[in-house]
Amino acid sequence: MKHGITCHLNTLFCLVLCGVMLLSSSCAMRIQAEELSAGYIRNTQEAGQIDQKMETAMSDFAFDLFHETLAEAKEGENQNISPLSAMLCLSLIANGAEGETLAQMEAALGMPMSELNPRLYAYAQRIAGNNGDDCRVSLGNSVWFRDDQRLTVKPAYLQTVANWYDAEIFAAPFDAQTVKDINNWCKKETDGMIDEILEEDGISYDSVLFLINALYFDAKWAEEYEKSQVSDGIFTNQDGTKANVTMLSSTESVYLSGEGFTGFTKDYKGGQYSFVALLPDEGMDIDTFAASLTGETWRTLWGSREKNTAVAVRMPEFTFDYSLELTNALKAMGMTDMFDSDLAAFAPMATSTAGNIYCSYVKQKTCIQLDRNGTKAAAITWGEMKNESAPYFPYSVCLDRPFVFAIVDNQSGLPLFLGIIRTL
Repeated sequence: MKHGITCHLNTLFCLVLCGVMLLSSSCAMRIQAEELSAGYIRNTQEAGQIDQKMETAMSDFAFDLFHETLAEAKEGENQNISPLSAMLCLSLIANGAEGETLAQMEAALGMPMSELNPRLYAYAQRIAGNNGDDCRVSLGNSVWFRDDQRLTVKPAYLQTVANWYDAEIFAAPFDAQTVKDINNWCKKETDGMIDEILEEDGISYDSVLFLINALYFDAKWAEEYEKSQVSDGIFTNQDGTKANVTMLSSTESVYLSGEGFTGFTKDYKGGQYSFVALLPDEGMDIDTFAASLTGETWRTLWGSREKNTAVAVRMPEFTFDYSLELTNALKAMGMTDMFDSDLAAFAPMATSTAGNIYCSYVKQKTCIQLDRNGTKAAAITWGEMKNESAPYFPYSVCLDRPFVFAIVDNQSGLPLFLGIIRTL
C-alpha cells in the first residue's frame, strides 16, 4: 500500500512538474510588445501572379547575392544563404523608400515594387498552399517600431506591408524586453531553429525600426532511406584533409550536367521541392565554380535537366549554422543610398524628429540539417533602421532664470556644496 501511495505521489509530482515547465515555456515565448496587426487587415483583392518576369528577377537576384557573399566566407567555411528571405526583407524596406534610394533597390530586386509586391504575395500563397504533413514551408514577416514621441510611422506604409506580406506589426519600447520579444518571434517562426538574432544590448538608442523576415523549411525525402543505404564514408575537405562522415546512398532520376560539373536533384515528399547538388569536376576549385554560376546559367541548367535517368548518388549528412551581414553585398549590388544617413530616403516609412532615417545594416542567419530522414532549414533576415546619430532629448532644461545647484557625492548622494544662483 505504501508503495502504491509513493507511486501515485511520484506521478502527481511529474504531472505538476510538466505543467510548470509548459507554463514557463509559454511565458518565455509570450510577446509583450503591443501588437497592432488587427488594425491593418488586407484591404485589396488583387492576388498577383507568378510569371517568367518574376522567376527571372528572383533567380538573377539569388545568384547576384550569392556571388557578392562568396568573398565574405572564411576559407574552408560552409556557407548557406536564403535569397528568398533576403528578397522579402528588402521588399519590406523598399516599400518605405522613395527617390534614388527606391530606384537603387528596385534595380537590384529586378522590378518596381508595384509589380514585385503582388508577385511575391502570389508566391507566398502558393508556398502556403503546398504544405502537407511531410513537407512544410512557412514565411513570416514583422515590423517592429520604437514607440516614443520622436518617431512617426506612416499608416500607409504599414497597410502596404500588411496587404502584400501579411506583416505582423508591433509597437515596442525598444528595451531589454523588446530584445526578448524579437528573439521569441524568430524562435516561434523557425520552430526553434533560430532562437536569437539580437544580443541583450542589441538595440541602441538611435534604433527606431526592425524589419524581419522568417523562412522555415521542413520536409521528408520522397523515398525513405533503408538501413543498407546508410554507411560510413570519407569526405575530402577543401584544404585536402579527410573527415569521417555518414553517407547516404540512393538512385535518383534527374541528372544535371554542364561544362565542368555534374549533379542531381532529389525530391522531397509531395514533389513540390527538391534538393539539388552540383559537383565541379575533379581539380576545379569550388569557389571558382560557384562564381561562374549566374541566374541565366541556372535557368538554362534547370530547363535542360535530364529526367527519367538513373543516377547513383552518395551524399553526406550535414548540419551547420551560418550568419552573415549582407550590407557590403547589397552595396555592391547597387543599394548604397539606403545605408547612407544623409542620402537615404525613407519618408514613406517613417520620420523622426532626431534626424534622417536610414538602414544601418541587413543581416541574415541560417540553419540547415540534412540527414537520412529529410531536411530542415531556417532563415531570418532583418534590417535595422536608425535615425541620424544626432542626440534626441525627451526633456529639456534651460537655466535662464535663478536656480539651485549642488556638488554631490555620487556614492552617498550627499551634497558637498549646495547653493542658489540668483544673479549673474
